[in-house]
Amino acid sequence: LKQKVMEEWELDKKPPQGVVRAWTDGSEREGVDGRKYAGYGVWLGEGHCLNVSEKLLGLVQTNNRAEMTAVLYVLKMIPKWVVLQICTDSQLVVDTVLYWMEGWKRRGWKTKAGKSVENVDLWMA
Repeated sequence: LKQKVMEEWELDKKPPQGVVRAWTDGSEREGVDGRKYAGYGVWLGEGHCLNVSEKLLGLVQTNNRAEMTAVLYVLKMIPKWVVLQICTDSQLVVDTVLYWMEGWKRRGWKTKAGKSVENVDLWMA
């Protein structure tokens, strides 16, 4: 399924008519003070009013939270009736949406191993 999805996207070409393509990314690095700092970005096209590059808010500063926040930004800002294609380099985001999330919900936000799902506050958003 994953391979088929990637082939169908044809990311080097324009999206099909009526489809909005959003590129998302998150990043985290250690500052000179030894603390972690994270941020996220969303790009919908040259000069698009919803393009954003922001620092991640909150105490937990991780790459995964930044990646998830970028995707959540798109989902909140684009109307639900728009056909949306999200392009992310986060395997965690892809695998969660395609394979894991429904099971987590059924198990009360627990993994198959019975552990609590990390970043559940964002997955539930």
